[in-house]
Amino acid sequence: MKLGLDMGAPSWTTFTKSLIDRFGAIGNDPMAKLMRLRQKTLVDDYHEVFDSIITRLKLSDDHILSCFLGGLQKEIQMMVRMFQPTSLQHAFTLAMTYEAANSSNLMAKFHRGVLVHHLFLYRLLQSMWPLTPNQHVT
Repeated sequence: MKLGLDMGAPSWTTFTKSLIDRFGAIGNDPMAKLMRLRQKTLVDDYHEVFDSIITRLKLSDDHILSCFLGGLQKEIQMMVRMFQPTSLQHAFTLAMTYEAANSSNLMAKFHRGVLVHHLFLYRLLQSMWPLTPNQHVT
């Protein structure tokens, strides 16, 4: 939509719509989102978010594959790269296979992290409110 001088001043709504049509919404930069994206949970969850971002960009298949691999957790990324996948689907399948085969190991790491966190909180609280062996929390 062109805003010419002969048309008069546009309404605020028309003006802001024209700006969004021309430049996009503020903070709506799919490339920035892609560069920040990292796998934090399951591979399937990461792939779903990755796919929703990548469909808004025009990138080569090689670049898409590189971005996907770069966002995987290091342990999974190293295993997948070892097989030199040539497509996003191949990399995703390898990552899912590795995750499934090692789910007990990955869960053990998660639970150890939670246990360490709980132990830290317990010791912190104990140092703040020390109880003698005969005292009880009421």
